Amino acid sequence: MMGRAKIKHGGTFIERELYQSDAFLSLGKNAMKVLIALLDNRQRESQAMAKGKKGNKRKPKFINLDCLVIPYGTLEKVYKIPRSSIPPAIDELLAKGFVKIGHHGGAFKHDKSKYAWSDNYLLWRPGAKPFETRPKRERHGYQGRKLGATKNHNAKNRTHTHAKNHTLRA
Repeated sequence: MMGRAKIKHGGTFIERELYQSDAFLSLGKNAMKVLIALLDNRQRESQAMAKGKKGNKRKPKFINLDCLVIPYGTLEKVYKIPRSSIPPAIDELLAKGFVKIGHHGGAFKHDKSKYAWSDNYLLWRPGAKPFETRPKRERHGYQGRKLGATKNHNAKNRTHTHAKNHTLRA
């Protein structure tokens, strides 16, 4: 039996304008789970830091809205989303204007994509064109489709023609 993921104490705040928006109500279940994970990754400034110019207390702001990270392992363990369902869920959040790509990750193992929060979801309407899309991954070399640099279809033909030329010279 697999171990259970550790549950953090506390909670997250979801604005009413967010969960009553058309974009939120149209989300699929996995996209909704990824969105909740994003909202849970937001960090608020401390009460001590939440002071106005004259020293008056104000409502604490979120301080990392331009650098939200969603580890796939956390989405799998805590939110029970299959790994193959995570990219389409993120694509849906991008298309409906909840997030923007701040940093394209994936160049190295620990290079994670970073997302920035966006309020474009308030402008989303059914049938509208996507606000943002991720670039499709380019494939290089042999990828299992019998194409590419490592698969050489003419190798057999070259050896036969080389052998014929060699016998004719002798």
